Amino acid sequence: MTDHGFGEQLLCALYGFLGREGPVYWIYSFKGGAYYPFVPKKGHERESSLEFRLRSVMEGELPIEKDLEKWYPLWGTPL
Repeated sequence: MTDHGFGEQLLCALYGFLGREGPVYWIYSFKGGAYYPFVPKKGHERESSLEFRLRSVMEGELPIEKDLEKWYPLWGTPL
């Protein structure tokens, strides 16, 4: 997409997985150049404790967004 001139318009990439209790997402922020986990629960709530555990497990494997204020949820994704 960046090769076709859309690089400045990209916000993030979303990678979805099925966890034991539901969906788990890794979000890549193009502007920040880092990943962060997003684990939604019903009622537009997040499973923050699992997000923090995922961060701990993946810190050595992926560049993780350090600023938690930038861990934006993506509600209603079609994945």
